[in-house]
Amino acid sequence: MIVVLGLSWFLLLKPQENQSSLIVSNSPREEMLLSDGSKVILNNSSRFLCNQPFGEEERTVQLEGEGFFEVEGDRNRPFVIKTEDVTIRVTGTKFNVRAYPNLDVTEIAVLEGRVEVVPPSDQEMVVLTRGQTALFEKKSGLLSVMETTDPNLLSWLTGQIRFEETPLKEVVETLSRVYGADFQFSDKALGEEKLTARFSDNSLDFVLEVVCTTFNLESKREGETIFLSAQNN
Repeated sequence: MIVVLGLSWFLLLKPQENQSSLIVSNSPREEMLLSDGSKVILNNSSRFLCNQPFGEEERTVQLEGEGFFEVEGDRNRPFVIKTEDVTIRVTGTKFNVRAYPNLDVTEIAVLEGRVEVVPPSDQEMVVLTRGQTALFEKKSGLLSVMETTDPNLLSWLTGQIRFEETPLKEVVETLSRVYGADFQFSDKALGEEKLTARFSDNSLDFVLEVVCTTFNLESKREGETIFLSAQNN
């Protein structure tokens, strides 16, 4: 049986045996508590599939989109996340996975503990620890590890956004991740303008007002896309 949900909080503690649960997130911060006590929070346009309760040998879930995981420790039952491109295996930790099918890169960032990332190719598995990020390039099939440097990695989850002399093309990437909107510039040169600002649980309209006022821009919405252009004086 498949259960499709779009709630702000979903408790999966005592489902029927062998029940499959498909959760589709239409808003950020979609939370779930799994049968083992682990917590998953989904971002916009994400899909999460799992069987509850977990089996005796491992805890396996599937993710399409972005999710933050707080996995309860259990060395005898690894927690396995399958995405379209990589498999992630942990025993207990906190980490973020970004695996949208329309993006060129799958990203795994570790906040606590130890995470194993297994690519689909002949490359060896990599082990991530706190403060490290793995990037899987879908076109090349390469898996690399780097130190986590993005101050807005969890902005979609915390609502806290910080820009320090950040080019607008990177600003809108963060805003897209936080608010689920697409952005287009009328002139690519606008993307090189740099913004210094901090936001705390502000609406997208408020953030756009600050950006447009700072750089003398105007915004126009068409569906989920926001077009930014210079104001005509």
